[in-house]
Amino acid sequence: MDFAVAISHDGPAQSFRGPDPFDDNFDNIKMLVDLFLPKGKMSFNVMLHKGNTSRIAAINWFKDRFPEHQIQLSEMGLIDAYDGDGLDLLSLSRTDHFNIRRQLWSEMRFSKAVLESCSNQAMAAIGQVKGTPVSGQKCGMDRPDIIAVDLKGNINTCQNVSSVAIAPNGKSHKIGHLDDIQSTRIESATHWTKRPHCRTCPVLAFARGLVCS
Repeated sequence: MDFAVAISHDGPAQSFRGPDPFDDNFDNIKMLVDLFLPKGKMSFNVMLHKGNTSRIAAINWFKDRFPEHQIQLSEMGLIDAYDGDGLDLLSLSRTDHFNIRRQLWSEMRFSKAVLESCSNQAMAAIGQVKGTPVSGQKCGMDRPDIIAVDLKGNINTCQNVSSVAIAPNGKSHKIGHLDDIQSTRIESATHWTKRPHCRTCPVLAFARGLVCS
C-alpha cells in the first residue's frame, strides 16, 4: 500500500470554498503530514483565486501551521474553472489580471520558493514540446490506468466533479460504477486532440492539455 496523500486546500483563501477542515481536523491532518511527508509522499494542492492571488501568502500560511516541516505545495496557479463555483472564484476584471501578473513577477524576484515553483512548471511544460505540444492531459484522466472514484464506488469523469453533476452536453458526470467497470465510458469530456484549435495552440504545453467538458 505504497500510496501518497495530497490534500486540496487553498491556505488563506480556503474559507471562500467553505468550512476549513483545519478548524476541526487539524490533529488528523498533522498526523498525515508527520507520517507521509518524511517519505516524500505528502503534499497540499493549492489554487489561487479571488480569495488569494499570492503564492507567498499561501506558502507562509502553511509554514505557520507546520513550522517543523518543509511543506510540499502543488498546483499554485489560478483555479481551473470547470463549473459555476469555479467561475465565481475567478470573477476577476482585466485590471485584476494585470495586477496578478505584476504580483507574480514581484514574488518571483523576492521568493526563492515561488521562483523554483514557477520555473519548474515552465521547464516541465517546455520539455513536453516535441512536435505535438502535449502528449496527454494534465490530470491524467486520458490514461487507461487512471480513474476517478468516489467513496460509493461511482466512477466520474474526473476528480473535479461529482456523480450527481451534469455536463454542459446534458450527460451525467457519473460514467459508471466499480461493480461494472468494463461498461464505463466517458461521454462528457472532449480530449484536446479532438479540438483543431488546441492542436495548433502555441501555449497548450503550459495549460498541459486540460480536459474540458
